[in-house]
Amino acid sequence: MIEAAAETGADRVEMYTEAYASNYKKNKEEAIAAYIAAAVTARELNVGLNAGHDLDLSNLNYLIKIFVD
Repeated sequence: MIEAAAETGADRVEMYTEAYASNYKKNKEEAIAAYIAAAVTARELNVGLNAGHDLDLSNLNYLIKIFVD
């Protein structure tokens, strides 16, 4: 989907993070894997990412650590 967004000229997309938030407590590494892959694709295509749905204080710090650090 990121590829399609880039083809339309979009410079930013939003990741729906419900799956990450729902699976975070079960296995945080597995829960974030698809989002890491999406971030890699977005970076390659020079597309920015937004995220926010279903994030809370219990799962946000890990997400930030992975993507910002």
